[in-house]
Amino acid sequence: MKMFLGLVIALGYCHFCQAQETFAYTSVENVKPSTTEVVVKNQSYLTAVRGSMLPLSIRKFRRTVADFDIRTHEVWEDSEKPKEGVQVPHLTYSVLLEEGGHKVMATYDNQGNVVKSAERYKGVNIPKSLRKQLATEYPGWAFTSSQCEIDYIQGKGNMIRFKIGMEKDGKQKQKRLRFDSEALAYLTNH
Repeated sequence: MKMFLGLVIALGYCHFCQAQETFAYTSVENVKPSTTEVVVKNQSYLTAVRGSMLPLSIRKFRRTVADFDIRTHEVWEDSEKPKEGVQVPHLTYSVLLEEGGHKVMATYDNQGNVVKSAERYKGVNIPKSLRKQLATEYPGWAFTSSQCEIDYIQGKGNMIRFKIGMEKDGKQKQKRLRFDSEALAYLTNH
């Protein structure tokens, strides 16, 4: 009986090893690469501000706003879905997205496109070019706070504002800088 049990265990183990060995030698020669096209939702919203100008935290949150699909939300009703070929331009949804010091009030059309947004970001890193410019203008001043505001309107671009708090020798100052996306792009690249 012991011999029989030992034989069964040995055969079972050998079978298990054989299965693993076959699995390990899989060939990839016949695998064809898939060609999937990635469609970026709300591309015009994302490209209205060149990403490299903004801190990473803002870029990530703007991506969340762009990826949000109102059509999958519970407020979307079947009766509001446009029929094929019919455009309902006046139907919009306002959505407030918040995380930490970031707040975005975005308006989406019935197709899920961002029509406009009012964005407020607190405690963000100041772009290097602006820090350099302010350090030159205000030597010895320390940056104490920062806020970035972006107003977007589809087809018109963005207005970007930075509010930067500074302090030196017990004195406090707030500097406000306003740019459209092209002016900030110029400043960032020079």
